[in-house]
Amino acid sequence: MVVVCPWDFLGASEPAQQQQKESPLAAVTNTQEQPKAMLENEQQNKASYADIAKKGGATQVEIAENALNGSSDASNRRISFAEKVKANASVEIDIAALPIPGMKGNIPSIRIPKQAIDRGLQFCKFSLVGRLDFQKINIDTVRTIAAEKWRPKGCWKIVPLGKGYFMIRLTCEEDLVRIWSGGPWKFENQILRLTKWKPDFDPEIQRISHAMVWVKLPKLKQQFWDYEILMAMGRCIGYPIGIDKTTAARDFGFYASVLVDLDLSKPIPSQIIVEVPDGQDFVQEIELSRLPKFCSHCKTIGHLMSDCKSLQKEIRNEKDINLEKEPRKENQHATGKTNHRRRRMKSAK
Repeated sequence: MVVVCPWDFLGASEPAQQQQKESPLAAVTNTQEQPKAMLENEQQNKASYADIAKKGGATQVEIAENALNGSSDASNRRISFAEKVKANASVEIDIAALPIPGMKGNIPSIRIPKQAIDRGLQFCKFSLVGRLDFQKINIDTVRTIAAEKWRPKGCWKIVPLGKGYFMIRLTCEEDLVRIWSGGPWKFENQILRLTKWKPDFDPEIQRISHAMVWVKLPKLKQQFWDYEILMAMGRCIGYPIGIDKTTAARDFGFYASVLVDLDLSKPIPSQIIVEVPDGQDFVQEIELSRLPKFCSHCKTIGHLMSDCKSLQKEIRNEKDINLEKEPRKENQHATGKTNHRRRRMKSAK
């Protein structure tokens, strides 16, 4: 018994096994064309994405950019690392036009073109250098706080330089003036110290002796808690930055607090004389809050003299010099004894 299924009624086509069989000649033709088609597909798969894109007139930079942007063509083909790196270049240059390296003694040397130097200086034209303790705050938090506080109008970027330093690269002079003249800028529990960027800036050789310190003025009479008076007193010690909210509101009258930029390499007074017009001058005691670690040997903040590597190196060098001198003294002493014996022997003869 043969069962016939009404495929058209079900909305489907007739199965392949029920379809009309191909003629023997067509089967032979398809069999011959299959290897040829497989070979072409294999060669096409072996072709690089760069070769395929070049046929369409694309440059190497465009090829890499398409790959980095996740285009559908690039996702199916591999792209070389060199093409990816080249896509990140701001300008295309002719390698053959670059300066030819030379030699100075046994060291290779290269002369940088002036126009390249000018471009580098232009890039840093409106830059500042800041410093924070990155053991207490991370760079991402610094960027977030900076964006909230400064709200730059132009393009900007924070670039870590090491040793707690970072460059604040700005493209707008208005942003530079506002950040440089504003402040003090507080980043969590730290005060940001700013300097203008210089071409010879090197974080490895910087000597930081300045620190923001809260100065207490104990037992100060209430008539002298005026903001101008407190800032004037702070200037006797360093560069006054401001006062805290408790002092401004006079919530506690035990002491007034003034934030001062102190140079720890210079002597810090323990008291000052306050001169009062048409009144009686008085001596005001000075108390300092917790000071940062400061080395009095190398005049820099960050470590104590007991941990100073520079001082330890000097001590080791001095010991080495003394060790070199001691054998000479012993040799001179031994030579003196030998000469004395010879003289005694000659006199005995």
